[in-house]
Amino acid sequence: MSAPSNARSPIARSSAASFVRPTASRIFPTILPTILPKILPILALALASLSSACMGTTQRREDDLKRHALTFNDDWRWARWDSMAGSMSAEEATGFLSRAQTLEPELVVADFEVTSINFLEQSKRANVVAKFEWYMKRDARIKRTTVEQLWENREGRWLVIKIRRTRGDRFGLVIEPEPTPAPPAP
Repeated sequence: MSAPSNARSPIARSSAASFVRPTASRIFPTILPTILPKILPILALALASLSSACMGTTQRREDDLKRHALTFNDDWRWARWDSMAGSMSAEEATGFLSRAQTLEPELVVADFEVTSINFLEQSKRANVVAKFEWYMKRDARIKRTTVEQLWENREGRWLVIKIRRTRGDRFGLVIEPEPTPAPPAP
């Protein structure tokens, strides 16, 4: 049987198809599945790079302080006084080390918890609040003290500028605030 007269031969069909302009709807379904697995890791890497670049210096400074504050208070817990002094201003470190040497034979810090970190002044200063449980070897009753640490970022480095007791038992490592004089009676 012969082909109908209006049917094209395979050669004619092929040459007619080559004149049809390719469109996106014809190209993407065939190319996309082969290219996508190769491009996807590159796109993910580019997106990760952009997201880390978007993290500003303020965010990095805050993350650094969180890490430093936990390390500082962990050093306090384990009586690593010299390590702590490296994170303090010179005047604060000198006084702290002398108080630590005086109390070290008797003092045992049982536990600590950093309860809050509040950033101030465009994250260049911060208040860190930590709670300590401690005792003296001659008196094994557990005492609890809450301290506030004022941290300051100086030339890209976080330093403890001031430590004060805000609540709880008196703690020999922390200078007690001087009482404010009472106003004169009227």
